[in-house]
Amino acid sequence: MLRDALLDLEAAWVARGAPVSDLLAPGLEQAQVRESLDRWRAVPDDLIVWFGWHDGSRPGVPAWQLAPSAWSHFSLSDVIAEHDVALQVAEDLVGWADEGFGWSDSWIPFIGIREDVLAIDGLTGQIVRGNLGDPDRFGDVVAPDIETLIRTWLTALDSGYGNFRWDARGFWDMDWLTV
Repeated sequence: MLRDALLDLEAAWVARGAPVSDLLAPGLEQAQVRESLDRWRAVPDDLIVWFGWHDGSRPGVPAWQLAPSAWSHFSLSDVIAEHDVALQVAEDLVGWADEGFGWSDSWIPFIGIREDVLAIDGLTGQIVRGNLGDPDRFGDVVAPDIETLIRTWLTALDSGYGNFRWDARGFWDMDWLTV
């Protein structure tokens, strides 16, 4: 189950020295998440569980990197802003519409870094990559669901990928030679 995978990921971070409870915001109630996302026709239950786990970083904390990825956990309020930016950028890119590119109204971004975001497709539950700076990496399905994505990250952490550890500066440190 997704909830178990998220708790396992959090435990893996804590085992590597990250003060998760000091950095990540508490989760939200299901009704609040559903109400905030009511602009989408369909919202997968996985996204409700995701924001019930944590609502991004605590106020005043830099964006939380979801190790072993480089992506950050959006807050629920960030989701709508990120979606609107993605729609505008996709519309502004000359030729993308003619080539079949574009940000789908059913995509709900939930993690990202700069112009590279992962979104859950509200209609299918699949995780798609919306890299607005790279048409070759735009719209790729990267996982069938959030749980599969999280389990992949857990496998990477458990295998020693990156040798991630929390450093005294308050960031993830890693050993690039293991990547």
